[in-house]
Amino acid sequence: MRPTLFAIGLACSLMITAPAATAQNIVMGTDLAAKCYQSVELETNSAKRAEKICTQALKMAALTPRNKAAVHINRGIARMRQNKAELALEDFVEAKRFRPNEPDLYINEGAVLVHMGRFEDALTSLTKAVEYESDNLHIAYLNLGLAREGLGDYAGAYFDIARAKELAPDWVVAQKEFARFRVFSE
Repeated sequence: MRPTLFAIGLACSLMITAPAATAQNIVMGTDLAAKCYQSVELETNSAKRAEKICTQALKMAALTPRNKAAVHINRGIARMRQNKAELALEDFVEAKRFRPNEPDLYINEGAVLVHMGRFEDALTSLTKAVEYESDNLHIAYLNLGLAREGLGDYAGAYFDIARAKELAPDWVVAQKEFARFRVFSE
C-alpha cells in the first residue's frame, strides 16, 4: 500500500499524492509578501495564483533575507500543490541561502523529496528539521516515517509514525498512517 503525501500549513491540510509535506513560518514584510503568505497559508487564492503572487513578491528589491526565504518557502508550497515538485525543490534550496537554519524549510524540502521518491535525501532534510527543533516535529516525524518506509525500513517507519502520533494525538493524518501498520511477535 502506498502512503499519501500531505502538505500541512497553519490553517490547512492538502492531499497531494505519495508520501508527506508541510510549511509554515512566514514573516510578513511587504504587502506582496503578506499576500503571498495569505494566498498559501490561508488558501485565499488558487495555488497557481499564489505562485504568481509569490513570484511578484520575489521581484521586489525591498525584501529582507528573512522575507525572501519566507516567500520562497511559500512559493515552493504553492508549487507542491500544483505537483511541480522540481520547481518546489528549487524554491526550498533557494530559501536556504537566506535562512539555512529554518526548520520548517527542511520539513517542506523533505516532503517534496519523499514525493519524488528521493528517500535518502528526504531523510537528510527531515533529520535537520528535527535537529533544528521545528515547532512541527509531528510533521517531520511523519515524513521521516514515510521516507523510511520508502527505503524498506518498516520498523523505523513504524517508530517515526508512532512518534508523530504521540506528538499530535489528535492529528488524523498520523492516526491513519499509523493504522496501516500491524505488529506481530515471533
